[in-house]
Amino acid sequence: MPTLKSKQYPSMSSASMLVCLALQLFQPALAQYSLPQDQMSIPPVQDGGLPITNPSQSQNGFAPGTVPQSQNGAAPYAVPQSQNGAAPAAVPQTPNGPPPMTLPPLDPAPVPIPDADSQPQGAQIPNNGAPNVPLYVGPDLTERLTLRKGMQIVFPIKNGLDTRWQLIGNYNFIADIEYNDQRGYRFDWRMTSPANVQGLRAVEPEDIKDAYKVSLFYPANESQSLIGFTSIVRVSDFLYHKLKSGQVAQFATDGPDSPVVMKRETRSVAHEIRAEGIDKVTVEIDGVHVPVRAIKARTDAGWTYWILDNPRFPIMLAGTGPFQWADLKFNNTGILPKANKKSPGGAGGDLNKAKREADNVIKQLKSKGQATSYLILFDFDSDKLRPLSQQILNELSKYLLENPTLRLTVEGHTCTIGGKDYNLKLSTRRANSVKDYLEHCGVAEHKLKPIGYGFSKPIATNKTNAGRAKNRRVVFTEIK
Repeated sequence: MPTLKSKQYPSMSSASMLVCLALQLFQPALAQYSLPQDQMSIPPVQDGGLPITNPSQSQNGFAPGTVPQSQNGAAPYAVPQSQNGAAPAAVPQTPNGPPPMTLPPLDPAPVPIPDADSQPQGAQIPNNGAPNVPLYVGPDLTERLTLRKGMQIVFPIKNGLDTRWQLIGNYNFIADIEYNDQRGYRFDWRMTSPANVQGLRAVEPEDIKDAYKVSLFYPANESQSLIGFTSIVRVSDFLYHKLKSGQVAQFATDGPDSPVVMKRETRSVAHEIRAEGIDKVTVEIDGVHVPVRAIKARTDAGWTYWILDNPRFPIMLAGTGPFQWADLKFNNTGILPKANKKSPGGAGGDLNKAKREADNVIKQLKSKGQATSYLILFDFDSDKLRPLSQQILNELSKYLLENPTLRLTVEGHTCTIGGKDYNLKLSTRRANSVKDYLEHCGVAEHKLKPIGYGFSKPIATNKTNAGRAKNRRVVFTEIK
């Protein structure tokens, strides 16, 4: 052991002398970790790519859960908000926190995964109450679903939070895929109100192969790769094959924070994950509800995830922690068989007809700030949208999502069949039904204001079938 030479420090206490000696001893070690000033804030950039960020250098981030924006942040998926501001029920808070978790050996003996009929009781697949959508009938599409350029994925987040466990609320996390190839994959993302943030994220090929960490939190206005992490859009091959083979896998997320006090975590977070079985999970693909297979997996923190049972696209379809998400919506997949591009109602579900009508509505909005549709229809004496109406709104929602400052009134109008009060209430319910469906598509609630007028504003005679059909309409008006 090296001997420290004595050095005289006039008029100093014993404690002060010890501090000075300690600084003298450790100064050389500290110096080797110091960074030049010009390297403190600029991450390295790959050729033509995004900045590569070491997660340990980032202090905040937004999630499909979120990361504090400026000083705070929001998650795409969140934790239930209680009146007293407590932490989510799925992550109980204790004064001292649980002891640190001990990881199992990297390759424990595999455990057979039970099928959907024999799996043990546990967390149930979350359901956020999506509106009625046509049901797919046909061959299993689990392995036909692929991550592809131009695809849009909508994750409805419930009880979202930031990395400091601050509750944000319910919103949608929307990922628009830019590429998925030998470079890895990259997507533009945005969160609707109340999170209201956006950015760009890429995942490197090495992390797609080997990473055990999954990023759930995304900093506002980011444009980066997060080294060592995949994302909620697609977990790694390592995690998928470990779960598929029934083995326990090392697992971690990039939040929320769990400070360690006296060698104990103050919050319960995940360190490992194990498959519990195979479930059927229903997602929406190009406007149609489709059941797919999912690996149900549970972490040591008590969080449960459902991961698509597809080695090429193991996306996290649903989750219960640290916030919740389910009822995913995939647009522009290109996989739906032609037989399902029409609903059971025949031409009522024609996608081309729906696109033409949506384009007509968008053209009217652009030219005069108001648009009328006579094809957004409902079942008789009901506020239930018909299949063609849902397809029109699917297309219209894309335009609204691309124009985040656009706000609209949604007007419901009826003919004179029935009483005045009844039709006023029916038109209000129908306007709300349109609003609710657009919200399901990812449009923020504050952008839509539903109004019912009953038959108080006719534009044609109510004495003929043709006139009454014209009076039954939905009108969108831009709010200046």
